Amino acid sequence: MNTLLKKALKAYTGNVVLEDIENNGEQSLEPYNEQQYLTIMFQDICSFTSIAEELESDKVLDWLNAYLEVSTEIIHQHEGTIVQFIGNSVFSVFGYGDKQNHEANACLAALGIVNKINSHKSVAPLIDDIKMKIGINTGSAYIGSFGSAERLQFMVVGDHVNLASRLSNANPSYHSTILLSDTTKKKLSQDFLLEKKDTVTVKGKIGNIDIYSLEGIVSGE
Repeated sequence: MNTLLKKALKAYTGNVVLEDIENNGEQSLEPYNEQQYLTIMFQDICSFTSIAEELESDKVLDWLNAYLEVSTEIIHQHEGTIVQFIGNSVFSVFGYGDKQNHEANACLAALGIVNKINSHKSVAPLIDDIKMKIGINTGSAYIGSFGSAERLQFMVVGDHVNLASRLSNANPSYHSTILLSDTTKKKLSQDFLLEKKDTVTVKGKIGNIDIYSLEGIVSGE
């Protein structure tokens, strides 16, 4: 595979798909997925449409690309895998490929993204009062290539994915930025500052789920 093609595949599909093609050849051109225990994260910018309306179109694109670049860098630093960009939303997973401590890595990535975006140092143009909403949940999901031989897409599918998305969207109701489920909380390998926000009933789930706001990392001092 020539260098240009490899760079293009990596840019458009990510390392996971590129490695699959290199390791499995033609077999990678067929739909394939497996169930794995993952930590799923959805992130979004609150009121992005309103922000975009206040800026010139080229400035919106510059800002969006800078935001996605910051997010990608930090997610990869914490061994995360980006599944999809959906406008200003970023869908990522941690733990794919049997990577350990994925619950903590997702929390560290979320905190890192919020801190860097709010610092205004890496995002242009500078925008005041940027407010993010992030949802994190841990559980089993199907991950891999979905579709047909003519059109494949790397995807992650399952109830736990849906819950992470719902947690992200619930942040404005709790005046929080990062919400995570009790499933993620129970698996954390280090101490984080958490505040219990609510106990909720999730459609299709037996029993209630506690949800927490992630505020920071517990200082070792």
